[in-house]
Amino acid sequence: MGLIYALLIAVAGFGIVSYFMQYSFELDSNPENIIKDGLVKELIERTVNDPSIPYTVEENKITVGRFEIKKNDEAFWFPYYVYKTALPYRERHDIDDWGEKVGYVRWLSNDWKLINDLLKKNKKPVEQKQRQKLNLEK
Repeated sequence: MGLIYALLIAVAGFGIVSYFMQYSFELDSNPENIIKDGLVKELIERTVNDPSIPYTVEENKITVGRFEIKKNDEAFWFPYYVYKTALPYRERHDIDDWGEKVGYVRWLSNDWKLINDLLKKNKKPVEQKQRQKLNLEK
């Protein structure tokens, strides 16, 4: 029984240490880099309701107007980040016109669940991908 407790404490300790390491390295220990839960959902809903803003879902990326929600393979606790793309060079007049990372989406948040669902719905079965590559569409 003592071995199980020791193992649980070790796993919890490893989880806490890995969270704070990713928080300090990926987010530069700045809490403003974590996007508040619900803001990504609001951004996507606003875009879906406004047909003038382009909206695409690709394999590991969701494009919402000038914003891209991309998969972050480097951090387990912050699996997605939001990036604001830059305008073409001749259209850049302000600091806001240059591209920048807006922030990270925390693991197991409501926004994380929404992004996961959107990316899963877009995945094609392997057979369909292979049929497209071989030009065997039904």
